[in-house]
Amino acid sequence: QQQQQQAPPPQRPRAEPPKNPADEVGHFVVVPGASIDRSPDFPQGRYKVIKQLGSGTYGKVVLCEDQKYKGAKVAVKLVRTQHLYRVSAKNEIKILRELDGANCTVKLLRDFEHQGHISMSFELLGASLDTICRDRPMKREHVRDVAMQLLQALAYSHSRGIIHSDVKSENVLAVSQTESAMIVKLVDFGSALYSSAWHPPLVGTMHYRAPEAVLQAGWSFGIDIWAVGCIIVELLTGHQLFELAHDDVHLSMMERVLGPIPSELIRKGYSNANQYNRGLIVRDARGSVRLAPCRPEGHSQVSSMRRIGDMVKDTQLLDLLRRMLHYDPDRRISARDALIHPFFEVACADSDDEIETEVAPAVSSPNAQPPPITLKPPPGRPSALLVGTPQGDGGDQ
Repeated sequence: QQQQQQAPPPQRPRAEPPKNPADEVGHFVVVPGASIDRSPDFPQGRYKVIKQLGSGTYGKVVLCEDQKYKGAKVAVKLVRTQHLYRVSAKNEIKILRELDGANCTVKLLRDFEHQGHISMSFELLGASLDTICRDRPMKREHVRDVAMQLLQALAYSHSRGIIHSDVKSENVLAVSQTESAMIVKLVDFGSALYSSAWHPPLVGTMHYRAPEAVLQAGWSFGIDIWAVGCIIVELLTGHQLFELAHDDVHLSMMERVLGPIPSELIRKGYSNANQYNRGLIVRDARGSVRLAPCRPEGHSQVSSMRRIGDMVKDTQLLDLLRRMLHYDPDRRISARDALIHPFFEVACADSDDEIETEVAPAVSSPNAQPPPITLKPPPGRPSALLVGTPQGDGGDQ
């Protein structure tokens, strides 16, 4: 009798991972367990979503496992699907490729398209400075470490004609932290632009916005330096230097902390009157221009502010901050010059070593290729503290 062969049991179809539709304003919808970036090599998706790390105007950042590297953790930024944000994302990718993760700037691992979202995969970093120092003043040594690395990142970016334009404690992430040293990287170049490009009138985050940007008096590299000055005070005190909600209050706070804003800067703002500085500057019957009075509800905030000299007792740091928070952007210290300020030589007091910098001059063309900055670390500080060395070969990883 011929043995009858039994048909194999039907196979269950492989479960499809959850999908990620965009919401009504083009944001990526985070679904834990969903897949990102399907391809013939990764039909189920190269990245598995774990959770959301952050969200902003331009998009969302999610924690993912990279299946190509056995589930290694990476941060993936998915930009909103609208045309405006896609254009900005392409500019961000161009800038990140040029910086290539050098000199304390974040490393872009690769970029790709996912369901209409321009997406970028980054090295996974730690907590942001605003989280680390909130209500907890930072040790002086760590303040110096962070300030040096931020200035290194900006000196390198500025030498290539790139303005970050949104430097703030939230955009500085920790790589590692010990009792003696802290390593950080500057992230989020979504608002960065070349100095030769058109400058939007509204730039940066209010609390870190330089006076020339608030007054619409024209801005350039100096806005990044002003923001670092604000961050340094924030690290020292555990609180943002300017905690506010209105531009007129902001300007009054500046004057309380740093003294009167020069009339020339006010006149420049008045000559560029637009919707963003309307009501901030008034003209009297004699034709003179001055700042409009601060709104009454802001008086208590302004009166609670202290002079910069009362907040910072270290004479060398105070001198550096006054140069970084100079009202005149043309006289504000550059990142390159700030790196050789005596404040950063304090760590070398017990040694004959000095901080040495090599920075390419500012370039007029974004295609120029100046050499990277190199710093000689203070004694007792690891060289990695000063050089954000990118991992990998810079290609599609």
